[in-house]
Amino acid sequence: MAESHIAIHTWPELGYFAADLFFCGAGNPNRAIKLLETALQAKQVRFREFKRGYEPDETEIPDSISEESLATLVETGTRG
Repeated sequence: MAESHIAIHTWPELGYFAADLFFCGAGNPNRAIKLLETALQAKQVRFREFKRGYEPDETEIPDSISEESLATLVETGTRG
């Protein structure tokens, strides 16, 4: 996906939601978090930021990758 987007996951029975915010370009994730906090009446907010993107000095991901390897890539953040 080449644009910013937000995914909200809810567990109403637990009174819990999680939001994944993906921003590129001139987006303002802090403003989006504040908006979600207000709109969804969050009582507590925990924020973690993960930098993502292409790093030319890292090992390239092969054109063909198995689902098992992809799960490892996603879970551990390693390439191989």
